[in-house]
Amino acid sequence: LKLREERSQYRFAVEMLERVPPAQSLGALLINTVTRLPRYMLLCREIIKNLEKLEEAERAGISVPNQAGVLGQATDQVTAAFEAVRDVTSTTNERIAQAERKQQAHTLCQTPGVPNVPSREYIQESSTMQKLRRAKGFFGGKNSLNRSERTTYLFTDSVVVTKGTKKS
Repeated sequence: LKLREERSQYRFAVEMLERVPPAQSLGALLINTVTRLPRYMLLCREIIKNLEKLEEAERAGISVPNQAGVLGQATDQVTAAFEAVRDVTSTTNERIAQAERKQQAHTLCQTPGVPNVPSREYIQESSTMQKLRRAKGFFGGKNSLNRSERTTYLFTDSVVVTKGTKKS
């Protein structure tokens, strides 16, 4: 969204992509790319498995139609492609998770009025804690226990404890 506002050429290119059949939004196009990565990994694994079978057949003396050393070279290239796709997939997943944690931290901090820090990431929310306090009865009344429920949010740079509601 920021690039669309700042760069007219980018905005024009995205609008053209969204108009060309089959018309898809930029988000859908990006998601399609990310969902294809595991398919490429599976394809590379299948190719490697079949190349290894051909290499075993060649070592066993079965005639395999190829030039000397081509199978080993092909296996190395496909293995390198598999590793590259796996690296891209793992970094993509990490970045998506990091963006989600930052967004959740921003959302959680807006409600209690905690200042927003761009580097802050959400880590975990605790189950509700109960703070017990003994309340003395006034004018000869009974002593009672007051409970206030609190929720704790753990971030990368801070801990936020909400001020809970009191229950007698």
